[in-house]
Amino acid sequence: MRRAVAASLNARSASITSRIESLKEQLEQLRLQLDAAVRAGEYAKASELQYGRIPQLERRLADCATAA
Repeated sequence: MRRAVAASLNARSASITSRIESLKEQLEQLRLQLDAAVRAGEYAKASELQYGRIPQLERRLADCATAA
């Protein structure tokens, strides 16, 4: 029984760790898109990224980190 619980916890931990890494990669891509949008003068897209999508992803990342 203890092995089953330990295996379940390990699987959950690995899943959360994988999710955190995925979110970090997505966040990095959004930040690169933000930089590109600012350089290109696409301020509407930049503001959507800076004030919408990036903070949303940061909250999801924080939620995953607290669950780990």
